[in-house]
Amino acid sequence: MNRVMTKHNLVRGGFTMVELLTALMISAIVLAAAATLGSAFSSASASTENIGKNQANLRYGTLRISELIRFSNSVISTSANGVVFWADDNADGVEDAGETYTVEIGADTTSLVLVNNSGSTVLLSDCSNIIFVFDEVAPDTRFVGILFDKNVNGVTSRYQVTGGLLCRADHKI
Repeated sequence: MNRVMTKHNLVRGGFTMVELLTALMISAIVLAAAATLGSAFSSASASTENIGKNQANLRYGTLRISELIRFSNSVISTSANGVVFWADDNADGVEDAGETYTVEIGADTTSLVLVNNSGSTVLLSDCSNIIFVFDEVAPDTRFVGILFDKNVNGVTSRYQVTGGLLCRADHKI
């Protein structure tokens, strides 16, 4: 039996070089797009986490300062760099050393620091233009305001923590 060779019989199954190169280029484009998208999501996630931490720190610092103002019995002294509060923690009506709290501008001039008998704690960092405002000179101070600028992720905003002393220490006057 003689087999007749035709053009149809010589064609083998498979892909041509052009088809393989085209598939390789399309795969490379899809993988590059996926890598770029993954990188963008990772960057956005890190940025969002950083914003969340900054906002939580700002909330904690402002809440701590406003509670300190509100629950203090009196203001012992005031200055351009800070304020000293007395809070009668043990309700004995006597000003003890452990009951004074100072909110002041930190040594680096960019932070608000809480100082008491147990040490100092940075309440807010990376601040600028910190201003203390009082309605009267101590010990008659009933209203305290702390104004400051804070840069969060490249945007500088003006913040203020204000409050009136709810407790009274008139018996000491």
